[in-house]
Amino acid sequence: MLLAGQLSFVRVPSVEEECFRDLTRCREAIRVDLMRARHRVTKFLLRRELYWEGPGSAWTQAHWDWLEGIEFADAPSSTVMGDYLCAVRGLEQRRGVLERSIEQAWASSPWAQTVARLRCLRGIDTLTALGLCAEAGDLRRFEHPSSLVAYFGIVPSEHSSGERVRRGPLSI
Repeated sequence: MLLAGQLSFVRVPSVEEECFRDLTRCREAIRVDLMRARHRVTKFLLRRELYWEGPGSAWTQAHWDWLEGIEFADAPSSTVMGDYLCAVRGLEQRRGVLERSIEQAWASSPWAQTVARLRCLRGIDTLTALGLCAEAGDLRRFEHPSSLVAYFGIVPSEHSSGERVRRGPLSI
């Protein structure tokens, strides 16, 4: 395989890089868990034909006030609702702790300069920048920006038929 040129370089991250990678992955896992917990609450309420109609969007303070004001006639439903809301609150607190930890720690990461530069781009803040760096490592190892976006799986969408070619936005 070496003679055929079918082997590629594999970069092994340092222990320090792995620590920051674990931190960003932990935050992502909590984000997924929080989404699932919120869906659990929403589906529980849908089964009881309770719908949030505003004002405002879901998971705002007004929505939380509405959720906490819901009273059920039976004890099991009240217990379930209380448990689901505690789970959401707990995950929100855990997410907040991790985000504060990331904000405090990114400056001492191996990618501090790259994170600072990426934060200058519109729509990229510390969490996104550190996540990109933690997963890709040293961005200079990519020969061309197209190989970097291919590494992340970001590709332009295309809807073509016959002679007609229509290119769309990036898709992940």
